[in-house]
Amino acid sequence: MQTWLHCRCCGAEYELGPYFQGCPACEGALEVAFEYGALRPEVVRDLVQPGGPARSAALLPVEDLADVVTLGEGNTPLIPSTAIGPSLDLEHCFFKNETMNPTWGHKDRAQSLMLTKAREFGYQHVATTSTGNHGASAAAYTTRAGLRACVVLCPPETADLLLHLIDMYNGIPLVADWAVRHEFLHSLVKDEGWYPATGMRAGPASNPYGVDGYKSIAYEIVRDLGRAPDQMFMASAIGDSFYGVYKGFQELLRYGVIDRLPRMNTCQPAGANVLEQSVASGLRECITLPNPQSVAISVREPTSGEHALEAIYQSDGRALSVPDEQILEVMRAIGREGLCVEPASAVAVAGLIHARQAGWVADDEYVVAVPTSSGVKWPHELSLVTSSGERVQPTIADLQRVLRDRGLDVTFQPVG
Repeated sequence: MQTWLHCRCCGAEYELGPYFQGCPACEGALEVAFEYGALRPEVVRDLVQPGGPARSAALLPVEDLADVVTLGEGNTPLIPSTAIGPSLDLEHCFFKNETMNPTWGHKDRAQSLMLTKAREFGYQHVATTSTGNHGASAAAYTTRAGLRACVVLCPPETADLLLHLIDMYNGIPLVADWAVRHEFLHSLVKDEGWYPATGMRAGPASNPYGVDGYKSIAYEIVRDLGRAPDQMFMASAIGDSFYGVYKGFQELLRYGVIDRLPRMNTCQPAGANVLEQSVASGLRECITLPNPQSVAISVREPTSGEHALEAIYQSDGRALSVPDEQILEVMRAIGREGLCVEPASAVAVAGLIHARQAGWVADDEYVVAVPTSSGVKWPHELSLVTSSGERVQPTIADLQRVLRDRGLDVTFQPVG
């Protein structure tokens, strides 16, 4: 099936190629377009059959899936909520557990495609900016692709563990101030000709290829749920994963696999709620916040993309925000589900809770929240909601005391 690049601003079209400065005509954001009419509907239906692959070269900017750089990303579990859902009187509440990807986050789906194209275009040097998750994934897939180097420009708040993880994957983690990181990135891409493993949003170091990697999240949810959910809840920063999932549902709707789009609800911290403010004003381009703040560093961006707004408007969704204290509370609550997630992942579930309490989610609706990355990669934030254990003296009496303090009334019987 024919694919090409389409400018989301002026409509100009280009062959698939290394266009990383935005549209040559207007500098707008470029997106991969597909000749949907040439694809037989049964090919798409097969993706969401039980046990189906949930990924097809026909719906990706590649010729052959055998050429894709992969670490086994995707096919993550869709699990029913056993604690949070019942507490909200929701019978059909599910989590799409993206922490099960190779680098413990959803970014792997995008980096698989981006590094496939980097290798195809003949690049050897890769650069990106990241608070940690994105950069670790970029480094892992750069190494898997057999390329020479991946430089990841991180802000000072990035966890040491994530810097070590980037290094473990043979990446080069560099720490710089928030604004300077982007200047460095633009210089590497524009002046040195490096490959940007970045997002789709318009800019001097943008990448149109990763977004389509997120479509398989939608395919897998429909495959495993047996239907489209009524509502989706996802945390958003720039908006690529949010839009990519929306695009996947759009394709399933186009081919009659589902009969309607789920409402796409984006969730952000209250201190970085650029999408909520933009939607409240009915804007088609996002505002820029002067000083966004949140414990959820992964989604603490000053602005977002117009593609995220499109997904909200076209699906009749909402832009929600939640305060940091609730993010941490929900991060702990998700542990009762057997999941350990970072604060940005907790934002999505906190958004679901907020929507339900506001009366925006009906009793019988099927809802899916997407925890995107593991909390293990953010040890400081994890320590804010957990303890490191209590020292027990080497006596049965002290063990009994500690357990009783935790509400466990135990009586030890003498042996013999």
